[in-house]
Amino acid sequence: MATVADQKLLEETGEGQLVYQQHKTLSAASSKRDVVFRRKYEEQGNTIFAYAASEANPLMPENKQFARATLILHGIRIEQLNDKLSRVTLVSCLDFGGWIHEKFLEQEVSRVALRLIKIKQQFHA
Repeated sequence: MATVADQKLLEETGEGQLVYQQHKTLSAASSKRDVVFRRKYEEQGNTIFAYAASEANPLMPENKQFARATLILHGIRIEQLNDKLSRVTLVSCLDFGGWIHEKFLEQEVSRVALRLIKIKQQFHA
C-alpha cells in the first residue's frame, strides 16, 4: 500500500520538478500531511543522482486541513558497478510536522526498491 494519496507535478524547469504530495492518514491519532518539494535527476558517467528538498512556493500555498511536512534533504546515488550490480546510497532527513503512524515508515521503506527502478528507467528507457 502506498502512503501517497495524491501527487501533482506543479512545475518542470531546468531547476527540476516541483511536486505536491498529500499523504494518507493511517491512524486517527495522526493528522493528514502534505509536502511541496523540488526534485532533480542527474547522470554523471556511470552514476545517477536524484535529490529533493522542500520549497515554499505560491503554486501550492499551505492548506490548513493538512500539517505541512518539510523535506530537509532526500538524496539517492546509484552507481553502476557492472551490468548486474549497482551500489546505492540513500540519505533522507524529513520533519513530518508531528507524530506519524509506524505503518507510514514501514511502507516508505518497502517502496525504496520501486523508486530505484523508476529512477534507472528514466535514464535507460
